[in-house]
Amino acid sequence: MSNTDQPAPPHGLTFQVVRPAPSRYGDLTLGGVSATADTLTVVGTIDPDGDFQLLPRDARVFPARPDAPAVVLDRTAGGHPILVPAAYDHTSGEWGRVREHVMAGGNYAAYCDSRASDAVESVCGHRFYGAVAVHDRIEHLTGENPTPMVRATVETGRIDTVLVPLPAGVSADDVDLAASAGDAADALPDVLRESILAAVPEPGHSRELREVHYLYVVDD
Repeated sequence: MSNTDQPAPPHGLTFQVVRPAPSRYGDLTLGGVSATADTLTVVGTIDPDGDFQLLPRDARVFPARPDAPAVVLDRTAGGHPILVPAAYDHTSGEWGRVREHVMAGGNYAAYCDSRASDAVESVCGHRFYGAVAVHDRIEHLTGENPTPMVRATVETGRIDTVLVPLPAGVSADDVDLAASAGDAADALPDVLRESILAAVPEPGHSRELREVHYLYVVDD
């Protein structure tokens, strides 16, 4: 089977894409599956061992389509449910989640099906009420000098730590200057602030960046 000849993904459940107000910086998913699609098709979950599991048979309802791409339910290190693009592994002959590192692109996906609620609960270990963050931003780094990453611990209504690429036009010195300022949240370059907010899973009470506790460029 060639790389372009793969079976259709399993059937699943549909989630409706929820987008925030348009960003002045364009598509923060970098062409992710939720960039233009209004619907995503959840075809499976990732279990605690990191293995892909099909949805229960009664939840394999809708086929994934180009306008309703296949995604997989997974969790962050903090236990928050996320949706990740699905991918076919030609070596194992099985579907699963993409192997690349994924980041939040700012979009969410909502559902109103009890079977979807059960699938989300199976991933995060408890009942979850709300839209699920879509982690479909994939950075394709090439060359000997990949894009530096910025790690920030920020407060929007609760405290989260995120990792985002250093935006074009922003230098490590700019990050250091903001970190040393009395109000780092206010001193951040606009494009970096937007990227950080987009990467925060399920933001707290508002999309406002209230405080930056730690901020530095990851240089390894």
